[in-house]
Amino acid sequence: MTITTEDSVEYGEQSGTICAVEVAIIDPYVASTYMAKPGHTSESGQTFSGDAQFSSDEQVNLMVEKQPTLKYFVYKRVRHIFNVGELRFQPMRTFDSHIPTTWFVSSLYPLASSEVEAKLELYGENDTTIPVTPLWKLALSEVINPFYAFQIASVALWVAEAYFYYAFCILFVSVVSIAVSTFETHKQQKTLHRMSKTSTKVLVCRAENGVKLGSSSEGEVNGETAVPREWKEIDSKLLVPGDLVTLPQGQSSLSFDAVLVSGSCVVNESSLTGESVPVTKFAKLRKRSNQSRVIRTGFQTNKGELIRSILYPRPMSFQFYKDALKFVFVLSGLAAVGTVYSLAIFYYYKESYLEMILKALDVITICVPPALPAALTVAVVYSQSRLKHLRIFCMRPSIINVAGRVNLVCYDKTGTITEDGMDVYGVIPSVNGQFVTSSSSSEQIPASHELHPVTSVLDVISLDGSGNLLIGLGVCHALSEDKASEKKRKPDSETNLVDTLRGDPLDVKMFEFTGWGIEDKEMGLFLYPPKDQQSVTKADSIAQVKLYPFSSEMQRMSIIAQLSKFNSESQLRLFSKGSPEVIASLCLHQTIPSDLEMVVQKLGSQGYRVIALACKNLSSECDYHLLSRTSVESDLEFLGLIVMENRVKPDSSRVVKNLHGVNIRQVMITGDNLNTAVSVARQCKLIPASDKVVKVYLDKSQTQRSKVSAIGFKTLQFEDQEEQNSSGSSSLLSKEKTKQKSSGYHFVLDGKTYYALDFHYPDLLSQILLKATVFARMKPKQKSSLVQLFSRLGYTTCMCGDGSNDCGALRNADVGISLSEAEASIAAPFTSNWPSLTCVPAVIKEGRCALATSFSLVKFMVLYSMIQFISVIILYSINSNLSDLQFLYIDLVVITSLALVMSRTGPSDLLAVKRPRQSLINIPNITSVLMHIILAVSSQLFAFVFVRNFNWYQRMSGKDEFSAETFENSAVFAVSIFQYVFVAVTLSKGAPHRARVISNALFVFTVMTLSVINILILFQWPDFWTRVFELQVLNTEFKLSMTAMLCLLLILTLLTEFVCERESWLCSSREEEEQCVQLRDLYSTLTAYQYWPPEGESISRDLRGNLTRHALDD
Repeated sequence: MTITTEDSVEYGEQSGTICAVEVAIIDPYVASTYMAKPGHTSESGQTFSGDAQFSSDEQVNLMVEKQPTLKYFVYKRVRHIFNVGELRFQPMRTFDSHIPTTWFVSSLYPLASSEVEAKLELYGENDTTIPVTPLWKLALSEVINPFYAFQIASVALWVAEAYFYYAFCILFVSVVSIAVSTFETHKQQKTLHRMSKTSTKVLVCRAENGVKLGSSSEGEVNGETAVPREWKEIDSKLLVPGDLVTLPQGQSSLSFDAVLVSGSCVVNESSLTGESVPVTKFAKLRKRSNQSRVIRTGFQTNKGELIRSILYPRPMSFQFYKDALKFVFVLSGLAAVGTVYSLAIFYYYKESYLEMILKALDVITICVPPALPAALTVAVVYSQSRLKHLRIFCMRPSIINVAGRVNLVCYDKTGTITEDGMDVYGVIPSVNGQFVTSSSSSEQIPASHELHPVTSVLDVISLDGSGNLLIGLGVCHALSEDKASEKKRKPDSETNLVDTLRGDPLDVKMFEFTGWGIEDKEMGLFLYPPKDQQSVTKADSIAQVKLYPFSSEMQRMSIIAQLSKFNSESQLRLFSKGSPEVIASLCLHQTIPSDLEMVVQKLGSQGYRVIALACKNLSSECDYHLLSRTSVESDLEFLGLIVMENRVKPDSSRVVKNLHGVNIRQVMITGDNLNTAVSVARQCKLIPASDKVVKVYLDKSQTQRSKVSAIGFKTLQFEDQEEQNSSGSSSLLSKEKTKQKSSGYHFVLDGKTYYALDFHYPDLLSQILLKATVFARMKPKQKSSLVQLFSRLGYTTCMCGDGSNDCGALRNADVGISLSEAEASIAAPFTSNWPSLTCVPAVIKEGRCALATSFSLVKFMVLYSMIQFISVIILYSINSNLSDLQFLYIDLVVITSLALVMSRTGPSDLLAVKRPRQSLINIPNITSVLMHIILAVSSQLFAFVFVRNFNWYQRMSGKDEFSAETFENSAVFAVSIFQYVFVAVTLSKGAPHRARVISNALFVFTVMTLSVINILILFQWPDFWTRVFELQVLNTEFKLSMTAMLCLLLILTLLTEFVCERESWLCSSREEEEQCVQLRDLYSTLTAYQYWPPEGESISRDLRGNLTRHALDD
């Protein structure tokens, strides 16, 4: 679904002027940010600052008394407020941007009615509904479109010239086209209206009397007295930022962004992020009812931003469309020349001024093809339809042509290259700072020891006597019970967890491994170990009392659990799980196995995903509600590793191999462990087994010396790979050695290293990106910035991902493909319901096919205009022209049918090594068009002159009479109708990006049909053609001569295009080589050191900014 909306500026309430809103601003941030002048001081001597978050009561009262006036305008649905201090307009900041996070959970005060009115005036209604434009307005907007305006002007011109048949046919086609476009736009608007309509009933808490911002309520915080409050049901449109609302029970849609301040909920954000897994969210106060604080409303919400991205898509700059406009400008110039020529000719023939103007304007409608924009969309429409049959849906059809230029594909790992779900392969417990497994229960695992993680709960119990590892597996998750299901999960039951639980499938698998029971009560989530495990867990029920949710930024989650046993005092214990390196950094050193890094690397190299688990005992008397995450997640005890198995999808290796074979570069961008990512990359052939893998990392030893993060380069060794001679490093000064070396190594790095490179070594980062293949532990923002950086380097990037972490990258890539089961997902231009990498080559194939077809269509429409322009100019010289039905036959029967069916040719089964060109303005294309024009002029002039050499020739027009029924007209028309067919056949060559032309049966049938009709017209059999097209009778000798000339013309047309196409591929090869040289030239900036890649070395930057090399410490 694509809605094209012009960027417009609305002022105030659409009043046409910048609106001045007088608001008694109770929000001190807004007052201090937008209304305070620099250096302005209140009566109490306090200075207003744009950085202020909470002002004193005196500042608030001062603002209210002065009744400040806010000036704003609305641009792209966002209010821009005039900042008095900076004397410029700024986008209104969201409510949560200036509120400390702690305030949301420490204060449950309701808003007063006066404050609600002020905020409603300031932020506007909570409404993202996109109104549906009436049909008559849509039709009017279509009519005034430059394309249709040109059509209407042309129809009026033809009517004035008595070309009634052609004018009415074009008018009919235009009306049908306008109607179809209007109803399609109306249908899309209705779809967007349904998606954006968010009005619901919500239960909101409002105070009876005024209350100051930041004060608490009900005496819950700081012992303050309660504020009178009232819970009432209102329309969600009337919600304002700061409102306290109660979340409804059961399934419902929220029309606002909110912070959960008490209770818990399960959120399905698939329509926003493409993430199909529901996310469980918990508040610090889990024993209260589900209450939340509204922080964003209207188009400031995430959904509002999504709707805005649909209404106002990112501007796309594609060279092909720019060059198409240049062709139109050139044709317009030729039309101007033709107009001057026509005026001169008809002035010579003593035509009336009105006739002179009408016929001169007629040249413009002939020379500039009004159907060119429509023709450009035909190829894209066919490609979009073919993709839909492959269950690949395109939300922005214009991106299809861009996909034809893709030369870099970025993949997410989990759910994209590998299977979406994971299974628990086993557990490796850690006891007293040593790993123990089923094969070695008391000794530390040697480096050469084959790892055997325990695969059953009984083995875990026998190896880990404390029971903490088992408790962590059963407790440390963010699952919730599906209350809509009648099934209840009890210990030792056979109920399928998938039917009773909601949350991350990874958590479900880990919990299923334990065999525990679960029950979601009003007080929180309770977990029940089976009776045979209670002796180890020392608890018969465990409650989750506080959750620190998983954060991709922190790469971990934590839970505070309350362990209870009958007639025993309950205990509080913290459990944390996450990436091994992060969890290890939070643990006591003596509890961390010395070979942790080796074991994680070993498991990662085998393709397993590794999660670490740790715990910490808490005092039963501590107030865990007031504990900060930083303080509680420290001095942990390392418990062990959870080994997850994630298989590579069957099609991944084949797709990667095929794309490598056509010189399309591929990289992996994942949030997973680096070793696991490298292992998967080698399994799916992103990194060939024979190639060298160079790890780029932060060298801490050199960092301490230089005070700036140093970058180390270390070659990784694999069991299936022979030792490579490190002395084979090539010098940067030797281009041949560099070229030979560059094909045999790959850089791999993690998010921390990427951040350090981006911050301290931006020039070095560009060099590394040219050969980097794996990016691990990448945060969502880093994924997005990396994709943008690739685009700036000159790549046409395609991002393929499946989750919310990929949304930023999907939107910032030139081509984004989301692997989602939701057809209506709009997280990326392309959405594939086919969860396989095979959608990537499918999109690229269709993109190349659409781009190649668009090139052919542009040339065809240009040559069609030129051929008809030549015919008209030649006939004008004798005061003649094509007849009305001749125009009708050429434009509607020949050109329209050919343009429609020649675009139906599908993509080639195999991708070509060379990409299609993106520029229409190049020597081969210009040469091709000029040569075809020369052939058209030569053949028509030959027919024009040749017909005059026969004895039966009679001049039928002249100074005294304008006539279309002439011998010259008959000869020129008979030749020109063949030229259109010849050009269409010549430009429909399939290879290398399109299937063979014979596969397009409809095109072959159309060409054959038109050829038969043209032959009948040429030989004037039967006489019907002569009467219909107002032709003069030509003798057999002339017809046979024209047949021989047309055969020669066909051969010359095919030969011309063959030669130009070959030269075009040579030119395209040079363009590709120039682009590769442009990318490789980035290596020349690395002049501070001699060898590249600097294996076994590190690079640092001194205080003067110079790069220095160091040997890595052993």
